[in-house]
Amino acid sequence: MEKFLNNIFNRKADGNTAIVVLSLFTFIIVSLFGIFIMFHKVMMNGAEGVQDDVMLSNLAVYKNIDRNILAVDSNDLEITDINSALQTFKYYLSKNMKLDSNLKPMIGSVVANQVIVNEFTIYNVKGSIVKISTYNNGTFTEREVADKITNPVITSNGIIVKNTSIHATISYSVNLLFGQTKEVTTSVDTDIVK
Repeated sequence: MEKFLNNIFNRKADGNTAIVVLSLFTFIIVSLFGIFIMFHKVMMNGAEGVQDDVMLSNLAVYKNIDRNILAVDSNDLEITDINSALQTFKYYLSKNMKLDSNLKPMIGSVVANQVIVNEFTIYNVKGSIVKISTYNNGTFTEREVADKITNPVITSNGIIVKNTSIHATISYSVNLLFGQTKEVTTSVDTDIVK
């Protein structure tokens, strides 16, 4: 083997050295490009997974539908206990994203730091009335739209509210190559009928 390599490097007239160096350089460039593509795919799959985690956490909130109101009118779906609904969302978000009870990442989580719930909004639709309860910065604010037909209610994602719906926006950081992190925001709407 040593003789073979010596022959290759000693035959400069044939251009073998240049071919070997160029081949090694090409192999290294193609390998690095492949690693970046693979890392990008892993990041995209993680981002899609977080989108699904938030959607499933939103859907879990529908277990907080007021059953007393539902018993009176089966078409009337309202979430009246908004604090309980928020706790349900956070509980299932922590389970889905592998977070602790403070929404900080545990082993195996795709996030690099604590997840922040930027917005959690419940749109309770009763006929043409929409009661909106929004959680921001640790407190709920409430407002009501009397006629959703003349004054359409639109979520932060630009979706028109037709039925009782949940909107959630979270922010978190993910790890990138070379020890860098990137701040990411995920925003999801779920409609109880869809």
